[in-house]
Amino acid sequence: MKKAFIAAMTVVAIVAMGCASGSKTAQSPEEAEAAAAKAAEIQGLFELVDVAGGSFKMGDAQGEKDEFPVHSVEVGSFKMSTTEITQELYKKVMGTNPSYFRGDKLPVEKVSWMDAVKFCNKLSEIQGLDPCYSIGSTVSCDFYANGYRLPTEAEWEYAARGGKANEKFQYAGSDSIDEVAWYTGNSENKTHEVGTKAPNSLGIYDMSGNVWEWCWDNYSETYYSEGSQSNTRGPGSGDKKVLRGGSRSSIIGDGSSICRVSNRSSAKASESYYLNGFRIVSTVK
Repeated sequence: MKKAFIAAMTVVAIVAMGCASGSKTAQSPEEAEAAAAKAAEIQGLFELVDVAGGSFKMGDAQGEKDEFPVHSVEVGSFKMSTTEITQELYKKVMGTNPSYFRGDKLPVEKVSWMDAVKFCNKLSEIQGLDPCYSIGSTVSCDFYANGYRLPTEAEWEYAARGGKANEKFQYAGSDSIDEVAWYTGNSENKTHEVGTKAPNSLGIYDMSGNVWEWCWDNYSETYYSEGSQSNTRGPGSGDKKVLRGGSRSSIIGDGSSICRVSNRSSAKASESYYLNGFRIVSTVK
């Protein structure tokens, strides 16, 4: 609670300073106070955990053909939300809830990649931070901005494997899928409240199962063949975006295979589906 209070008060200070500077739109004292209160309220609806940068082996030689060859990847430090974005948080930020299954603590779903990008920018603005995304006919990302963004595919897998711990589990935090994931075998074909299964060693929940999670990267089946990479952000172009983590439902067996930490999927950026959600990160400079 103490850490959450300090974080909330820090956000209030940032927002207040932004308002006082008059950098964008002049606000009355009442408007500034309301904006700071909203920022503090929203800050209490999610938590970020530090993920120290390092290198790891990405992929799985025994996995699907787009998971190999296994290759070395180096990532910088970042912070990641401990849970998937909830419907409560999404509604507070965006004013709407597109989800099929309804509940404040359920992960938001039926969001497209573009919806997730817009959420990141809006949340950044509310918190008095610099948005990462420039949105026009295309979307570009300033990875050095202090706002929120989607994880790269490499950041996602690195965090799912416990970061520097470089865990070798099949799933995020365990080789027993029932310990850490909501999947076809136990979900009763519905989403479940975030953070109700065991976390991985970083304290991050639901990186296996519940909902698929959007990543920044364009998807390419053969991208791993390019070999070792540093701070990779994926192919420069592509007609689909990466999805990771698996979900609560699958037509493939009991659904456990899609929840492996190395498993990859994709969908068009405009596609919203009730299996797809997201979590957020911010760069640590």
